[in-house]
Amino acid sequence: MVNIEQLSYKINELKMRNDLKNSRGVHLINRNDFHMEFIGNSRATAVLTEYVKTQEDDGFYMELAIEGMVCLEGTEDTESWKEAHVRCYDKLFPYAKQVMEMLAANSGMTGFMLRKKQIKAGDVHVGLEKDRKYSSKIIELTGFQN
Repeated sequence: MVNIEQLSYKINELKMRNDLKNSRGVHLINRNDFHMEFIGNSRATAVLTEYVKTQEDDGFYMELAIEGMVCLEGTEDTESWKEAHVRCYDKLFPYAKQVMEMLAANSGMTGFMLRKKQIKAGDVHVGLEKDRKYSSKIIELTGFQN
């Protein structure tokens, strides 16, 4: 069984624009990117980037990249790294959600809620990078619209 302890997180990048005259009935598109780099079998960095924008025009845009450092136990093979990937996303997402919802509310987008993506281990691709470091990311073939 994989055990994960989140050691820290930080905001790497934050972009936002809200030029909307009226935020009611606005259709938003949300996509994200999540990848990890494993440092041996005991540590990893995870980066979650969330993108939200209006479908109709470019009146609202928000992008947040948040990075977490985690301590891992029980990651010995590809399947356990996939499980770690899913669980690290689950740990990091609430921080991204809190930041983005607070910013949206303070810019006049009341009722904005960031949706959590449901990730399964089968969605994760684990590969060997240069310097014999393993990394993982979600491979999607479908569109990113919610």
